[in-house]
Amino acid sequence: MTENIQEILEAMIPKRLDDIIRQNRHRAQLYMTTDEQIMELHHQIVPNEPKDIMDHWSFITLHIINHPIAQIMLLGDIRGTTVTRLTSLVKQIDLDRQLVITNSGSLYRLGTQQQGEPNTDQLMAICAVFHGWGFGEYLGVPHFLFS
Repeated sequence: MTENIQEILEAMIPKRLDDIIRQNRHRAQLYMTTDEQIMELHHQIVPNEPKDIMDHWSFITLHIINHPIAQIMLLGDIRGTTVTRLTSLVKQIDLDRQLVITNSGSLYRLGTQQQGEPNTDQLMAICAVFHGWGFGEYLGVPHFLFS
C-alpha cells in the first residue's frame, strides 16, 4: 500500500512545465519563454527601488491557443526568503539592467538565473497560483497549497 501511495504522489508532482497542464491541452500550452519573445518585451527601464530581487528566475509563457498575445510571467524565488513568486504578466524586460516591470506595475531586479526548467518547488507554486487565479481546474493542473 505504501508503494501505491508513493506512486500516486510521484504522478501528481510535475517534473517540468509541460507536466502542469493535464487537460484541455489543445487549448493551452505552458513553456519556457523563447529568446524571441523576451526580445519583443525588451525596453530600457529606468532603475528604481525594486519590489523584490528574484533569484533562480526564469520567464515562462502560458500560450492560450487562438489568443494573439502570449502570457509571459516571471517566476523566481524572492531573495532572502523561502517564497517562490509567479508575477503578473510581464510588460517590459531590460536584461542590460536586470530589471522587469509587470502589468501590476511592480519592478523586479533579476538575481541569479535558473538553469533549465523550474525546480519542483517552483512547479508546485505555479500549480497553486493557477488554481488561485481560477483556471487550474479547467486545465487539469494538480492541486498544491502554498502559503
